[in-house]
Amino acid sequence: MHQTSAKAVWILALGFLAANIQSVQAREVTLAEVTTDLIKDKNGNELPAYIRMIVDEDGEVTHFKYDGTSPKTGEPSSYTWPVAQLAKGLVPIDPASTFGKKAVVLKSTQFQPANGGPVTLNYLSAPGPFGDRRGELRLDVDRTGPEWILWIDDKEGRRPVNSMRFISRKIAGKPVGIQQVVVK
Repeated sequence: MHQTSAKAVWILALGFLAANIQSVQAREVTLAEVTTDLIKDKNGNELPAYIRMIVDEDGEVTHFKYDGTSPKTGEPSSYTWPVAQLAKGLVPIDPASTFGKKAVVLKSTQFQPANGGPVTLNYLSAPGPFGDRRGELRLDVDRTGPEWILWIDDKEGRRPVNSMRFISRKIAGKPVGIQQVVVK
């Protein structure tokens, strides 16, 4: 092998190694477990979904991720968005499977990948002939050292969010929106 070829192989190998080390250092951070009375297993137990962030080796958020079960097919579903998409809104559940509407939208124009910020969880409360009624939770994603925590500040005060349960609103036995979000 020529010296030039050997050098090129070493450069490629080191580049590959460096890329793999960086990807190994990236990690997923679960912000909250989410359940709903609409997505259940065959025994009637609610199936959890997870709102996650992917952080790089410096601990900065690069992507948001939703891992759950499709309400329409019952199959596992996973969506990943670049952090910049948060400013436009993330729709973790396919509108085709949720009343033909955007049932849940996560959005923030002030989120900073290095330290977090306020995030709004907007949800379809009830459809209406002259416009839909929507509910809203105001949340904060905060970084303390290597840890990320999802917070809510509501009538119970500021507290960390571990889980959220979406309770459906039904008309004539059919789901049409989200009646309530229980935060624990």
